[in-house]
Formats: sequence, structure tokens, C-alpha cells
Amino acid sequence: MQVRRVSVGFGLAFTLTAAGPAFAQQSQDPRAYPAAPAVDPRPPEPATAAPAPAAPAEPAPPPPPPVTVKPYGILRLDIIGDSAPFNSPQSPITVSRFQPGVNPSGEFSLHPRLTRLGLDARSRLAPEVTIDGKVEIDFQNGGRESRATPRMRHAYAELSWGAYRLLFGQTWQLVSRLIPMANADTLMWGVGNAGDRAPQLRISRLTHFDDGKGLFSLEAAAQMIGTVDNAGQAGLNFGSLPAVQARAALQALLWTTEPFVLATSVHFATEHLNEKVVGQNQFQQVGVFGELVVPFYRKNGLRGEAFLGRNLSDVRGGIGQGINPVRDLEIRARGFWAELYSEPAKWLALGVGAGMDDPNDDDLEAGQATLNRAGWGVVHFRPFDHSRIGVEYLYWVTDYKEEPVRIAHRVNGHLQWEF
Repeated sequence: MQVRRVSVGFGLAFTLTAAGPAFAQQSQDPRAYPAAPAVDPRPPEPATAAPAPAAPAEPAPPPPPPVTVKPYGILRLDIIGDSAPFNSPQSPITVSRFQPGVNPSGEFSLHPRLTRLGLDARSRLAPEVTIDGKVEIDFQNGGRESRATPRMRHAYAELSWGAYRLLFGQTWQLVSRLIPMANADTLMWGVGNAGDRAPQLRISRLTHFDDGKGLFSLEAAAQMIGTVDNAGQAGLNFGSLPAVQARAALQALLWTTEPFVLATSVHFATEHLNEKVVGQNQFQQVGVFGELVVPFYRKNGLRGEAFLGRNLSDVRGGIGQGINPVRDLEIRARGFWAELYSEPAKWLALGVGAGMDDPNDDDLEAGQATLNRAGWGVVHFRPFDHSRIGVEYLYWVTDYKEEPVRIAHRVNGHLQWEF
């Protein structure tokens, strides 16, 4: 009997043990099952939380606009006083000729013709390809003083991909890219400064070095002939081939935060005088140009340009004299300008400079300008953001072949607001 009780007890214990902890916990007699603990010593399995609902997806950013456009402009009034007449009181190139014994009176002009309006545009055509455009006009193109005619300054687009640029339209020529502070209208053309705006097709390659602090650029352009010289003298046509210009420029940060610039450029073209039926009617334009900017400290330094060539009226050289049709000569010329500039404060800019354009006397006829030179001083004052008050003085001398020298003193003030 004892054995039977043990067998039954062992079998019942095995059965209860196999039934699991839940059954053992329901028993009220702990002696019957000494091997089964009342509580499972293992830590309970962490409850599996229900997955949190997914956060709503943020809306995708809107695609960039296909074209961004930024308007800008300058509202400007010039007040000018001359001690002697110029070829134009508003767009001076030379002091005017006058008969011996005549004492010419001075001139006064007040005009808003250099008011400027423009649009800058940009679009991204591909991840690495952008296109930029500019349209800009002012009102220095003739017309009555109260009915000024608009003048197109810039109208171009430039495609950029990597190190390359392709520009088409009208903008600055490649030669003589610097601009002096004096004479915002004619930029000292005919007094040593060359280069103007012209329709062109241009290709450029830009190479950065020194962690982006330096830049070396190579550019070449095909341009219209006769666009600056107003279709030229005696019926100049636009030529059977375009003018060609090329430029190489080095720009680097050396000893200050302003870049040192050294550049050289060339110009070549062949033009025809269709209405000239006697003698030669085909002539060449050839010129070499140089630019230099030497910063001294911050925004203080020296800048200038020089040129040498023949028949350069279409790039503003030779005092606007390119060809002598009487003797079938391409007028040789040389010139330069240099300017010390300083910006001692954010609200003040100063400049002092001089320039000269010197055609070869042997290529000229009596009465033509043989030498044009000027010196200037400029003060720009900015009383508020986007505003400027300027005053400049110019001492201007023009020599004419076999005639007396002409001298003029010029004072030009302006008020300007930029937006």
C-alpha cells in the first residue's frame, strides 16, 4: 500500500508539474508539490507595446521656381558746370574747337539721364547647369531733355556649367574691363580709357586655385563691327566677319583682402568703307590692352589701364578717330589712365587720377584732335544706405593739329538713390 501511494503521488506530481505554473499557483497545499515554486522566479517578459501610429509624412518642399527675377535700379540727378564748351555737355569726350579770338562761355546742365532700371534673372536647368540673364537700360540716348530716349546697356544671358561660361547678347567688351571713378557718363573714353558694350557671343573658362582665393580666366568673343563707332566714317558697314577679342586675367589675394588683378586682352577686326570709291576701302583694327589693380591695404590701392594699336575708334581709343580716309591711313594711338582710390569708411570713397589718349600726329589732318588728357578728383559720400552724394572736378585739355590748345574746368555733382 505504501508503494502505491508513492506511485500515485509521483504521478500526480509529474502531471501537475507538467501542467504549468498557472495550475500550481491555484493549489492551496504547498506540501504536495515541494519542487514547484509558488511564483516563477524569471522576470516577466516585457509586454509588447502596440506599434505607435506612423507620424504623418512631412510634405515635400515645393520645387524651386523655374526662374527667379530681381528688379533693381538707380534714380540719379547730375548737376554739371563747364568753364568752356565740350563736344557734349553731358557726354564729354573733347573740349570743343572754336575760332581764334572767340572767348567761349561756359555751359550748365542738369539731367536725370543716368537713371537706370534693370532686371537680373536666374534659372537652374540641371544640377550643375545654371543660366543668368540681365536687361538694363538708362536714358542717355538723345531726345529732348524732358523726353529722354532709353538706351540699352545690357541684354544678355550666360550659361554656366562647371568651369565654363557661354554668354550671348550685349554687355561689356573683353578689352579694358576697369572703370575709373570720374565721369560716369562717358567713363573717360577718349582720355585713356577704352572698351565699351557691344553685341557678342563669348566663351569663358574659369580656373580657381589656392583654395578658391585665386582665379585665372580665359575668354574669347566674336562681336559686331561698327556698333560703338555708329557704323563708322564714310559708310562703314558691319564687315563680312565679326571682330574677335580675347582676354587672359589673373586675380589673387596676396597681402590684403582685396584682389590683385593683372590682365591682358587683344582686339582684331577688318572693316570696309562701302561708300569710299577712290583709294583703299578695307582697313584693319588691331589693339593690345592691359589692366592692373594693386591693392595697398583693404579698399585702398592703385588701378589703371593702357592700350596700343591702330584704328581703335570702335573700342573707344584714338579720341574716337579710327581712319583717315583722305590718305587711307589707320590712325595709330596709345593711351593710359591711372587712379589712386581709397575707401577709408563705409560712407566715404575718394579717388584721384589722370589719363591720356595720344593718336599719332602723322596720321591726322589739320583740325583733328592730336592729344586729349585730363586729371580728376572724386568724393563719394553715403549719408544713408542705398544713397550717394558725389562731387568731382576735372581739368581737361584737348590739343588740335595746327590749332591752339583748348582747356576746360568741369565740376560734376550728383544725387543718387539705389534700390
